[in-house]
Amino acid sequence: MKHLHVVIYGPMCATCNLLYKRSIDVLEDLGYPYEIEKIEDPAIILAQGFLLTPVLVVNQKVLAQGEIPFFDSLKKEITLIATEAEKKEPT
Repeated sequence: MKHLHVVIYGPMCATCNLLYKRSIDVLEDLGYPYEIEKIEDPAIILAQGFLLTPVLVVNQKVLAQGEIPFFDSLKKEITLIATEAEKKEPT
């Protein structure tokens, strides 16, 4: 199973922390191996082109920006990304 790389961009305000927690809850529920990273530096966030935070990126795909997705919709999106990653893995 493909390892998921998850990045949360934001100053770790209450909204950013909620997205961080929800992301972990979804990933734990799905059981996919993952690593999660927090990027709090405004210079890095702006260099990535993000003007609204929080931002959730999974395997280089932006899943949310400036909002907190519902648990079920986040679960569905991450499942799609994980499925795509598995298809790309060499057998």
